[in-house]
Formats: sequence, structure tokens, C-alpha cells
Amino acid sequence: MKITLLAALILCPVFARADFVKVVSPSTAQTFSYSDVTWHTLRWNPATRHLSAYLTFSNYQYVTHFEPLHEEDYQFVFPGVKFDQATNTFFVTSRYGHRVPVARLGNAFVGIEPLPGTVINIFKESGKVTVVLTASTIPPRYSWHLHWLEENEGFFLNNAVNAGIAALR
Repeated sequence: MKITLLAALILCPVFARADFVKVVSPSTAQTFSYSDVTWHTLRWNPATRHLSAYLTFSNYQYVTHFEPLHEEDYQFVFPGVKFDQATNTFFVTSRYGHRVPVARLGNAFVGIEPLPGTVINIFKESGKVTVVLTASTIPPRYSWHLHWLEENEGFFLNNAVNAGIAALR
């Protein structure tokens, strides 16, 4: 009986529980309503022991003779993310007490790269920016994965184009 139960636990992934974490950055920003993220990266500050997302917003799609190019840089801190030097991974402790890895420290060229199952969501509503890091212990099933997602609310060029394309379908 014990062997059957052990075999069922090992062979059946249904019993495996995925841990999910969500870290909302307390940092917010106010940028142009009509701007997009043109650059993003993760950085670790060893002095403060904080993992942060650095973002650059630009109005490059709306530059005219009357509207010059504007670019703004912002930092969004993710509290609760810790660094494990032994494995070079950044992790968040789930509500069940398990470590959920979110990123890995690469070489000097790569820097910090999000791990499969980690997504940094950038929410922008009327220029107010909020950033949320989510991660799961079960990586996505598809071979490619997006780590940075930008969601804009309100009327601007990308939403208008997407609405037009959806109407044509």
C-alpha cells in the first residue's frame, strides 16, 4: 500500500503544488500618457539589498516639429526579494514558506535575467505607472516566454491600432 501511494505521488504531477508570488512595487511614477517603455532592466543594489526594475519611457511615436523627444528614467523597487549568493539566484518566499526563484545573476554582459515563470508587469493609466513582479515555481509550457509586459489604459496610438485590427477580424 505504501509503495503504491509513493509511486502515485512520484508519477502523478497533479499532487505537485505550484507556488505563486506577487510583489507590488511601492514605487510609482507619473510619466507622459502617450509614452512607451523603450528600455528595461533589473538591478541589484548590494548596499540596500533591493532588486529594482529600471525603466525608460519615451514619446518617440509622437515626436513632431512641435513636440520634441522626451525620455524619462524611473526605478521601481521590489521589496521582499532576496539574493542567494551560493546559487546566484534572486527569490521571494511564498506564503507557504517555499523559495520561489525569480531571477538569476548572469555574467557582466547578461546582468540579471528573469527566470522562466517570472513576469514583470508594467501598468500605466493616464501616465501613472505601477510595476508588479509575479513568479511561479512551474514555468510556462511554451518554449518562448515574455518577461516584460506593458499594459496601457486610456486612448493612445497602440490601443487605437489594436482596436482597429480587432474590428477588422
